[in-house]
Amino acid sequence: MTMTVAQTDKELKVTTETKRPGPPADAPQGGPGGGRGMGRGFGGGDSTIAYSLDGKETVVEIDGPNGKMPVKYKAAMEASKATLSATRTLSGPMGDITMTTKDSWSLSAEGKTLTVVREQSTPRGTNSSTMVFAKK
Repeated sequence: MTMTVAQTDKELKVTTETKRPGPPADAPQGGPGGGRGMGRGFGGGDSTIAYSLDGKETVVEIDGPNGKMPVKYKAAMEASKATLSATRTLSGPMGDITMTTKDSWSLSAEGKTLTVVREQSTPRGTNSSTMVFAKK
């Protein structure tokens, strides 16, 4: 994954690009994602997100599995730390489902390493991960 971050006094723009290997030639076809594997669909693709730094929530409509879906983005900055969040609610046959992602970013003292601690909450539970990015 490559993450490009551009910051102005008004916004934090985050672009992610992920290179994934194709499925092995002998991989079974069909199933979720048309044989592409889980995780590539909702929330697993490349994107550019602009977070407002004025404390206001930004709402963007994205294509979801059942049509357009609003996503609420919010950011807060403090010195070399940032807190970013995204909340998605999609309507399904069993009612609305809300998914939340909260990122805590911290930049190393020399400004060359960004650590992202991510917590994702869905109706299936909560999971967390830590990603470390080195500046190129």
